Amino acid sequence: MRPLDRRRFLQLSAAAAGVAAVPSTLLRTAAAAPLPDPPYGFAPPPATGVHPRVVLTPAELPALRTRVLTGQAQVAYTALHNVAATLGDNATSGVNLLLARLENGETLSWGDQETLGKAIAGSALVALVGEDEIIAGKAVQAFDVWVANIAPSTSPDFSRTTQGAALAYDWLAPLMDATRRAAARQWLVDRVTAYETRLENAVYGFKPGVAEQRNYNWIPHGMGAFGPAALAIEGETGFLDRWYDKPVTSMNDFIEWGIGPEGAPLELLHYFAYGMWQGSYFTAAMAKRGEPILAHPHLMNVPRWWTADLYPWGRDWGALQDTRDFWTGVPAVYHLLRLAYPDDPLMRWVYTNYLQAPAQQTDHLSAVLWASELEPSDLALTAASLDLEPSQFFLRSGLAYLRDDWGTDDVYFQFQSDQGMYGETHAHADRNSFTLNGKGRVWIIDGAAWFPFSTGHNLVMIDGEGQGYFPQQGHVLAQDDGGWAAGIMGDAKDAYDWRCAANPPDEPGWVQVNGQWSYPFNPVQRAFRTGTLVRGAHTYAVVSDDIRKDDAAHAYSWEALVPLGTKITQADASSWLLEQVDAGPFLQSSQSGAQPLSVPFSVATAGDYRFWVLAGREHTAPVNGTWKTSMALDGGALRDAGGAEHPSSGDAAQPHWLPISMNTADTPTALTAGAHTASFTPRGVIKHAALLVAPDGFDPTGPVPPSSFPAGSVLVRLSDLPAPTGWTLLPAATNPPRCLVRVLSPAPVTLTAETFRRHRTDNGENWGRVFRLKATTTTVEPRYRVLLYPHRAGDPLPAVTAGHAGAEVAWSGGVTDVWEFGTDPAFPAANGSSVRVTRGSLQFTLDVTLAALRANTERFVTDHALARRLTTTLASAERYQQRGRRTGRSSALDDYAATLAAAGGDAVSRDHAALLLRQAAVLGATTN
Repeated sequence: MRPLDRRRFLQLSAAAAGVAAVPSTLLRTAAAAPLPDPPYGFAPPPATGVHPRVVLTPAELPALRTRVLTGQAQVAYTALHNVAATLGDNATSGVNLLLARLENGETLSWGDQETLGKAIAGSALVALVGEDEIIAGKAVQAFDVWVANIAPSTSPDFSRTTQGAALAYDWLAPLMDATRRAAARQWLVDRVTAYETRLENAVYGFKPGVAEQRNYNWIPHGMGAFGPAALAIEGETGFLDRWYDKPVTSMNDFIEWGIGPEGAPLELLHYFAYGMWQGSYFTAAMAKRGEPILAHPHLMNVPRWWTADLYPWGRDWGALQDTRDFWTGVPAVYHLLRLAYPDDPLMRWVYTNYLQAPAQQTDHLSAVLWASELEPSDLALTAASLDLEPSQFFLRSGLAYLRDDWGTDDVYFQFQSDQGMYGETHAHADRNSFTLNGKGRVWIIDGAAWFPFSTGHNLVMIDGEGQGYFPQQGHVLAQDDGGWAAGIMGDAKDAYDWRCAANPPDEPGWVQVNGQWSYPFNPVQRAFRTGTLVRGAHTYAVVSDDIRKDDAAHAYSWEALVPLGTKITQADASSWLLEQVDAGPFLQSSQSGAQPLSVPFSVATAGDYRFWVLAGREHTAPVNGTWKTSMALDGGALRDAGGAEHPSSGDAAQPHWLPISMNTADTPTALTAGAHTASFTPRGVIKHAALLVAPDGFDPTGPVPPSSFPAGSVLVRLSDLPAPTGWTLLPAATNPPRCLVRVLSPAPVTLTAETFRRHRTDNGENWGRVFRLKATTTTVEPRYRVLLYPHRAGDPLPAVTAGHAGAEVAWSGGVTDVWEFGTDPAFPAANGSSVRVTRGSLQFTLDVTLAALRANTERFVTDHALARRLTTTLASAERYQQRGRRTGRSSALDDYAATLAAAGGDAVSRDHAALLLRQAAVLGATTN
């Protein structure tokens, strides 16, 4: 790690402070106030006993009082003030009900304690910033109730119930009399003492010798509670120096091991931000005390990963693991890093996208303290101006993001074979899964949310079984960008072979694999997959698999999930064509101020009917919050469209048929014959295409939409109606997006498309519907090769010929891509997922070879003497191979692996060493 001098860091941070802009315009509207020296946000703490001191200092209060006059800070401050102004006044609901229950001796759950603690902290901040004696009195009295009624030595969850009290004490200390302050201080001393005992032997706490295991979100979450609680009484009676030193060590462990060197956290978008929700407070406190945590290169590279994960249209991220569907994570870490890295254009671009995200979350405390405003220069940033690379690889997390370019219409192919986060974590059984966007639309999605099993991902299933859960490691074997083509190869054998548990049951069969207790699950001989993106006038991807369970025939199924709103047509025996369910015209409502849309209709026969609206949202629409539409029938109550089977956010935003039940029982509605009126009230930017009134029992939402509706149905195209105020007519698309999915595999396959309900039988959770493509075959070795081509209606489709050894993909204009797949004699590759594609004089190969291993060794091993020794050993292996002496070749590879495994971390990074060792293992098992 290259430490950054504290004074230099403060100088670099100087531009971060300032006043805000009105959120509706996201532009600065007031001149910045003069900044204190050192700058706002990172001033050192005051003398012992002086408050505030944890993440705010007395010297920074003038700047903070200016910040809360406008912009994001003002909005957040107003929200805190609204709670603070009535704190303790009304015991019938919300925070005050929790306060009354606590005062009456009731035990609050950890969630209620967290809510109340942070409400008291927010009120304390308002009192301090606003110099408001009335609110100060309310906050002090509420904190008195807390101290008197919350047991400091026990807690249902110390991590969530401690930070609020710590910040409340820090901000209320100047406003408290000596007696109250002493009681509150003692509460914190007792709390930290008890919490230390809890953390002493925990991996997520202070357990010695487990630094590399401190790589998941609970470390910053816990340190963000313990550290501020200790620092709130820093230097006062009862404080112990180790209470600062221990969380500093653990937090530094997380930054080192929980974030890869390239900037991708091991727990991805939401859970990284969730852990740093509290962790950001301790990060800021450490920076104030001269710790170089904000200069750690892993943390400084996080904006690079955020940028890579962004979808082509921005404002939404891939968000794998537990949190697909527009979970951007709690904003504290975005606010803090934007403040800390004011001159980093990647962080500015990420922050711009975050503030315009469709489901941007709120956290008023961090916004008051750290939120930045978007300058016109921020809004002018583009991928082109940032000179972003079209391929981004993150080795520790096994992630690759491959694009043809960074425009809204460009292709985004994401592949991951997670080798960093496995076992009992937020990771899923998804090693070697992929996603695909293109032409402004999501085509192949990660369907996980909180559905972690292989069926929620895009994998090969064997006899209906995928990978084990909790998951074992994936392994990246190769990754490269040749300019016109790029790709990544993963090995998921361990993930199929095993399932993991942190505390396995007391039964035979459990063994340690990759440091995790594991039990046999779905053993395979091999499970390699390569994802390749070929760029050009017609950018497309090819996913090639080499998977084999054993020497018997099995039912294999290549599966990929497709979002709602997609029409799936089987074009021929080996191809699907994916299209929009409806290309318009649409009526689009404004984000606010749209009048209800009145839709008259008539039914010929009285009976029981269901209502469906074809509606959705543009991914590029700047929506804050989940889009929804609500309908009233004949002047009755508004009812929301959607439901558990049809989530109305995230990847399900693409226009699709949404059910609307006009009663709480979700039963059909009895309609009389004759005229009726439906009225739609939208929330957010939303596109409406049609209203369907259909007899009960009909469902239009399948992957293959019905060619006709049942007798008695009424279909109203909403674009035929007069557009009320706030609605705009969008014409039908003349060249709507499409995606060709063509199976090139040598074995015959059967193609199907089906609705998949993500219903968890283990806990009853339902995460809604998606569609699933399946290419099935019964064979010993399927050798799936699948081409995916996002395009628009009218674009030329390739002429494809495919055989066992390869394929030709010919485009209009004379461009032909010749594909070779391992391990044909003409292409003796390390495994059958290896590819070599040739276009004229251009050639791209993704394979594991001795020559590539030698080149990678020279590239990654920084100890020159060791590198020479290793490459000499590989040269010997190559000579043995040329002479056909397999025993000598294997012995040389064994020597290479043993020498590399014995090398220290100063000679080669852990991630690169793992890649080199895995390549050597694959080559050692290869007979070619």
